[in-house]
Amino acid sequence: MAVIPEHLEAALKDRYRIERELGRGGMATVHLARDLKHDRPVAIKVLRPELSARVVHQRFLREIRLTANLQHPHILPLIDSGEAGPQLYYVMPYIQGASLRQRIARGPLPLAEALSVAGDVAEALDYAHAQGVVHRDIKPENILLGGPGERHALVADFGIAKAVSSDSGESLTEGGLSLGTPAYMSPEQCNAEPDLDGRSDQYSLACVVYETLTGKPAFSGPTPQGIILRRIREPMPPLDELHRSVPSSVRLALEKALAEEPANRFATTGEFVGALSSNIRESPGARLRRIGRRVRPRLGVLALAGVFLLAGIMIWRGSRAAPAGPGAPDPAPAAIQAPLVAVLPLENAGSPQDQYLADGMTDEIRARLTALPGLRVIASGSTARYKGSDRDPKQIGRELGAHYLLGGKVEWETAASGHRPGRVRVSPELVQVANVSAPTTLWQETFDTLIADLPALEASIATRVAHALSLEIRGNPAQTVGIPTRRNPMAYEEYLKGQQILRQGASGPADLERATRNFERAVSLDSTFAGAWAQLGWTKAQLWQNGPQTDTTLLDGVKAAAERALELGGAEAEVRQVLAFYQLMRGNRGAAMQETELGLRADPSNARLVGYMASFLELDGRWAEALEFRKKAVALDPAAAGHAAGLATNLLWLRRLDEARAAADRYLILGPTNPEAYQLRAMVALAQGDLSAARRVTHSGEGRIDRDELLAFTAYYWDLFWVLDDAQQGRLLQLPPSSFYSDTLWWQIVRAQVYRLRGDSSKSRLYAEAARKAGSAITRQSREASEFSRLALANAYAGKSDEAVQAAETSVALLPLAKDALIGAQMVYRLACVQALAGRRDDALATLQTLLSIPYYVSPAWLTLDPSFTSLRGDQRFEALVRAGESRP
Repeated sequence: MAVIPEHLEAALKDRYRIERELGRGGMATVHLARDLKHDRPVAIKVLRPELSARVVHQRFLREIRLTANLQHPHILPLIDSGEAGPQLYYVMPYIQGASLRQRIARGPLPLAEALSVAGDVAEALDYAHAQGVVHRDIKPENILLGGPGERHALVADFGIAKAVSSDSGESLTEGGLSLGTPAYMSPEQCNAEPDLDGRSDQYSLACVVYETLTGKPAFSGPTPQGIILRRIREPMPPLDELHRSVPSSVRLALEKALAEEPANRFATTGEFVGALSSNIRESPGARLRRIGRRVRPRLGVLALAGVFLLAGIMIWRGSRAAPAGPGAPDPAPAAIQAPLVAVLPLENAGSPQDQYLADGMTDEIRARLTALPGLRVIASGSTARYKGSDRDPKQIGRELGAHYLLGGKVEWETAASGHRPGRVRVSPELVQVANVSAPTTLWQETFDTLIADLPALEASIATRVAHALSLEIRGNPAQTVGIPTRRNPMAYEEYLKGQQILRQGASGPADLERATRNFERAVSLDSTFAGAWAQLGWTKAQLWQNGPQTDTTLLDGVKAAAERALELGGAEAEVRQVLAFYQLMRGNRGAAMQETELGLRADPSNARLVGYMASFLELDGRWAEALEFRKKAVALDPAAAGHAAGLATNLLWLRRLDEARAAADRYLILGPTNPEAYQLRAMVALAQGDLSAARRVTHSGEGRIDRDELLAFTAYYWDLFWVLDDAQQGRLLQLPPSSFYSDTLWWQIVRAQVYRLRGDSSKSRLYAEAARKAGSAITRQSREASEFSRLALANAYAGKSDEAVQAAETSVALLPLAKDALIGAQMVYRLACVQALAGRRDDALATLQTLLSIPYYVSPAWLTLDPSFTSLRGDQRFEALVRAGESRP
């Protein structure tokens, strides 16, 4: 057992009780201690004596004070520092979890897990770089993993490398003392260049990402000098060491981040990680949700419905969702009592190139289970994150709210010649995890079958699960779960390959066209393959959505493929989603809703269809009915941020504010990098009359999202420019139109609003006049309600009161509440704003009375904060309206 130095104990005895040594590193010895004042465990790092002797103590303590001010969810804070006799020390919270180094020792990380860690580290680095702090020693040892499943990364030792450098700029790499770690140092750091910036940390993080994916360092050697020499001779690590399953986007991003010259790397670490994940973590649904948000203020009713529907429709099988964080509320409504099963990703026990087979079988078995009466099946988005996970089954059950887990292994045999004999070995296992003291296997079996017979086997597995759960299957079990005829093996393989492209988040035309070709080959080989026809319709729908939307033949192809699948039978829920998309894009909202209803009859536990139905009901003003669908969607797909957002929005519109707050908090956990999550949570605070809380929420987002994006988003959507504080408003006024998604008109309106709020009427009118001219030109060409609404705001801030009211009234007439209860309500709100700004008190009060009588986020307490209604405050009728609204249940 290591002996604790007496001088260290003596120097720290009044503040810390040192318990034991945790480990030794190149720069320091780490001790576990008890903080006597706060009664908490801490980690004390004591610099090695020979290093302390060479470090200028005042410089060290000065640098430590600077870095101690870094406050970020992914930065391990420094809580104390000082001198213990001849040695220097610093104190951090003690984290019970492994370091990334320990995690890598168990083997390479799955791609999703590696990118999740990289994303957390990048957020911490971007935040520190914005504060002028460069880490200088990013390596697996300085990345700690905590939280459920060790998926929350914390970066330790910020600024320490600089703190131990000498004032003279002397290199500390001599004599075995390293300023930074050679295996991860950037070329400029190896050359001891004094002025490092964030791109040096980016290079180091790229080395770490490489190691997480391969299990070995990008650069290695017998000595630190040897590693540095190799770095000079071989500036790029051998990227061919990456497994071929690693997408090209990852390889290209690593290549750029590992460029020898800093100027050739990404501008920020966040951009690097964004490029890493560009075709992996962002599903088509996430992409369309992002695009949809950007155009929302200008959407008419049908286009808006399309955005809401597509936000769910594009989340096809295999979409990825953020993991549920600690403290997330139980998502399952008590009213739903049917057993809840989670189908975990099947383990690929064969060649890595056969991963698509395991993933495809997982999806197909899940689809069969959804046909069982009396059973609920958790959506794939919530279970995909457990691929390759060694997490305890009971913990998985708790996180998902599941009663049973279905998992297993798949192996596709390959003959000695290298050719496939077409045999597949499948070993499923059903485990009970709820209401038992330990996970209990209810059923387990091994099957050896031909690939041509896999569809029948997948259905057979579903019926065996039903028997194990004592579920009653009336009639023919084969018909209940949809057992198909024997499939052409080549057609089935093409189908599974196409599915894998979609599952990996295909969002660009090239990926979608590849998937389309796979499905076209599948139906060419087997024209009775309903599932392949459904997927073919879906990829064509995505191609249409991602293109200029002028190719009507492509949209006709969507309908033809879907109708062929419907004629064949066996994939009705998926087909109805495709047909709902088709009808919506044709402007037939009623028909799209009917297709959604038919899809739900085929698969009542389809979380996507449940979410679509909620959106349609909300558009019809049936918010209370929609709420039940929102709750059910969250129960069926508990880790999906989109469903959490839908529930929070519904509750906010119903003014059930305590429940809305809980739901919005959950959305923050599931979507911490989505600006909409912070805006929605801030809106709940405003509805509760707490502007300070709303601003705190917005500020908290600055540590997780690019600040400029967050500020522009907040001002751009739902007219919340006034939530930003003075400093944020000042920054907002510096942003160019490109920050507002190149929407120059809205950029002009926001500037007019902010300048007026800050008391600069001349600049406000200047930008309002520009917006008024642009808006007038647009409305001469378009009859969209939202365009007249924007013109109304521009006129109001330009002092054109009559024109403002007229334009606002036109917007309400074009999009009445009976036609669209969502955006139609926003038209009513803006009419009230314009009337108040124009001095039309009587009209404004009457409009507000209507607004408070319908579901909408504006509450009586909100009216007391919103600057649009400053002119009404003090009016007895306004105060009475607020009091009357507050008294309503």
